[in-house]
Formats: sequence, structure tokens, C-alpha cells
Amino acid sequence: MDADKKFKTVLPAELVKAENGDWKIMGLASTASRDLQGEVIDQTGLDLTPIDMKKGIFNWDHKKGPENTIGVIDSYKKSRDGLWLSGRLFKNHSKAKAVHEIMSSLNKADVGRMGMSVEGVIKERAGKDGKVIKKAVIHSCALTMNPVNTDTYASLIKSLSEEVEFSEDAPAEESQPIVDPVQDTDDQ
Repeated sequence: MDADKKFKTVLPAELVKAENGDWKIMGLASTASRDLQGEVIDQTGLDLTPIDMKKGIFNWDHKKGPENTIGVIDSYKKSRDGLWLSGRLFKNHSKAKAVHEIMSSLNKADVGRMGMSVEGVIKERAGKDGKVIKKAVIHSCALTMNPVNTDTYASLIKSLSEEVEFSEDAPAEESQPIVDPVQDTDDQ
């Protein structure tokens, strides 16, 4: 079929205000849900070696080039929900600043307007129509206002007042401890 073909899928992201002033971002980057293109990603077939090697990046809306590379992926967690990614936006990058401004302007009613979209290389497909991605290497994640997976969203985390929990009963695989996302409920 089309082994080694590149792919993209979109899921939720959140910004976390770090104590050191970094613009931390976190979100659900991949699930087993069927997206608007009819594709499903088998979560057990994800190879995250580029992230383990500290080579994972965030980009803006699947665009290539340094002007669209807006941050780095620091860690991941696999859970029953799917693949969670955590990283940092570049504070001295104009496009990363624009993304931060957009996300800080969104409120709870805007959930779904910003999403995460994993990018990588498809190694194996399955299903009669080839729409099941069985194995893929994930190397980057786009932040986008046009998510293919309608379950996705991104929000800016403004304080450490409320924790969002991962599924505790799901077996998890982590690259490093991941910052728990939190949301400020006072001004939204």
C-alpha cells in the first residue's frame, strides 16, 4: 500500500503557565477515533522515538520551515484516552507569540477552536479501505484552528487552580513526567 506515507490527525491542546515563565503546552494529540477524513490511528502502533530523542517539534497548521516551527515537544504519555503531548512554545518567535495570544483569548465556550494534529510517517495500514493506520512514527505536532478530529481542542492554562486528570485505570507509557494541565475557571 502506501507504507512510509506522511499523515496528520488533530486533537486537543492546552497551554500551561509554568513557574519559570515558559509557555507550556499540553494536549491530547492522538486517539483511536475516526477523523473527518475517515482515518483511525491504532494507538498501540505509535513509534515515538523522535520525541524520546528530543527531536519532536510543534509547528503552525502543518506548515514547514523555521518560520512555522513554534515550539518543542518535551514529553508524552500514552493513556486509555490516547497520546498526550507536552512541550513549550518559543517565547521569542513571532508566530509562537501569535498562537499564545490566540489561545489566551479563547474561553471555555471556544473549546474546539484550537487543536493538536500529530504528524509522522505511516509504516503500515490495515482495513479493507486502508483507512486504519496500524503503525506510524510520530515526529511532530501541528497546532491548528482547523482540526480534522472534531473531538479536539486547545486552551490556555492561566493558573494552577484546577487539575485535568488522565485516566488512572489505563496502562500508561511515559517518556518523562508530564505537567498536569490546569484551567483557570475564574475569568472564563
